[in-house]
Amino acid sequence: MVHLSSPSPPGAAGERGGSGWGQALPMRRGVSSQAPPPRPSPLSVRFAHRGGGRPFVRGSLALAALLALAACGLQPVYSGGGSGPVAQALTDITIAPIPDRAGVLVRAALRDRLGDTQATPRLRLEVELDDRITGFGVRGDNSIARERRTLRARYRVVAIASGAVLLDATAGSDAGIDRVGSDYAVVAAETTALDNLAVEVATQIAARIAAAARGGTLYPK
Repeated sequence: MVHLSSPSPPGAAGERGGSGWGQALPMRRGVSSQAPPPRPSPLSVRFAHRGGGRPFVRGSLALAALLALAACGLQPVYSGGGSGPVAQALTDITIAPIPDRAGVLVRAALRDRLGDTQATPRLRLEVELDDRITGFGVRGDNSIARERRTLRARYRVVAIASGAVLLDATAGSDAGIDRVGSDYAVVAAETTALDNLAVEVATQIAARIAAAARGGTLYPK
């Protein structure tokens, strides 16, 4: 199966050594002899604040981020929505066919991110993929314990009329796979890894092209 790792959740705070909160305090003049109420643990405080306060905090953080972007002169890459200049530039790109199953997956994911192509596009996206599976981690019986599937892409945005290369870049990602006893499970894990890698690579390519469109370097001078 595909191996995913995530950070472990923080543990609860440890109990204090020595005297506990429930022990009686010595009687002093003018002071009650009852023990003070238990101090709420950090965990209970954290869950107590999960009510109506968190949406307000998230909204405040989002507003602060937008104000910071405006203050420093930065704008989101896809500003303007579907009618913005970046979105219009992305629909001006036709995607050349990409061979093999990995190519079909990447091309479909790119189409989802770039949008429907205009009737007469001026740009063409050409993608070359390198899909590899490498085994490592040998068991005692010389069988492979783990695999790594790597998907790399070399892509170019070309002006259809002149053939000029306007953008030449690379993208890539990889995923670890545990080899279990069942061959069917291994094949299923490899297939799932390729599906996820195709989406990741297509996302990287689309973001890079959108940044080029935003910077005004996507069209020939």
